Amino acid sequence: KKLSNFNNLKIVLIGYDLVFPQTIAVACRSKNIKLVANQERFINPSLGDQYILDKYFVHGDESKFFFLKNMIDKKMEIINTGIVRMHYHLKEQKNLKIENEEKFKLKCLVADFHSIKDWYWNGRLLVNNWKRNLLFYKDIVLLAKKNKDILFLIKGKNYKWLEIPYFYGILDEIKASTNIEILSDYKKWTPSNCIKNVDFGIVLMSSLGDEILVHDKPIIVFKREDHKFSSVDYGPIILSHSFDDLLLKIEKIKLDINGYNKS
Repeated sequence: KKLSNFNNLKIVLIGYDLVFPQTIAVACRSKNIKLVANQERFINPSLGDQYILDKYFVHGDESKFFFLKNMIDKKMEIINTGIVRMHYHLKEQKNLKIENEEKFKLKCLVADFHSIKDWYWNGRLLVNNWKRNLLFYKDIVLLAKKNKDILFLIKGKNYKWLEIPYFYGILDEIKASTNIEILSDYKKWTPSNCIKNVDFGIVLMSSLGDEILVHDKPIIVFKREDHKFSSVDYGPIILSHSFDDLLLKIEKIKLDINGYNKS
């Protein structure tokens, strides 16, 4: 009924495929309104979600094959475009000066999971809860101590964790470190500039990690021993399940980053 108020509506451009309500999609299809979406995340196909779309622009062949095999909407045209955001990344990137960066052999971007302030809702979270995030920051501090020739740059999805007392102890350690920086200036350290100004990345599962890979720079996706299931199988060279393996991969990157990347 609400769609009937828009007599000239011919096409809907969907901003985030995963969260677009299927009820609206069905209503649009019934009124012959075309639905167009872009694959927002590389991980989406592995979640098993189904879409009702007329045109769907996807990241690559693996995504295309998955949807062709599993899609319920046989009218959907799947078009392989790659990650469309790459255009904006390349257009917006700037070389940024980092204080004392000449002292370091490599720069590593660290992409974390966000933390929420509310104690109760934090307790409901399985993956990005305070305890798991604290373990990750502790690992980064220990990595920094063992790799003084690498500058570790922490890029947060947000920086609410800096205001949560649970993290104050590790925050003191980070501030005392000579080779860790927190990139809390959103305007300066955009995702595009982060990708441009680092050599490799250590990430928790994130779209930023995927985009670093597409820029032809290596990443290590860190998944601890107690959480080995991974929706996306990046393979053993990219996935790391232990701190010791993380150390080993970093040593290989320091030895020959180009060779490591080609592998």
